[in-house]
Amino acid sequence: MLRERRIFHLVDIEHNPAATPQHIENARLGGYRTRLMVPMLRGDSPLGLIAVTHQAPTPFPDRQVALLKTFADQAVIAIENVRLSRSWRRVIGI
Repeated sequence: MLRERRIFHLVDIEHNPAATPQHIENARLGGYRTRLMVPMLRGDSPLGLIAVTHQAPTPFPDRQVALLKTFADQAVIAIENVRLSRSWRRVIGI
């Protein structure tokens, strides 16, 4: 998912033909049926991801997917601000 820089939304994992055995095992261990992962991207560079799950075997609504994307974008801004702050502190000798 990170390499492809795309959202990963796997619904009804136990009955989804796209789910791998590892997806199914992780879902059983975690007690969820649906998983949503959104990459945190700075330009084309992946920094990480934000993942959420829920027990229902139904998709996350579009508004929740959009909200998680907003959270991922805001996290990238926060990470970049920390990086810039550290760079600035080095420049001024703090």
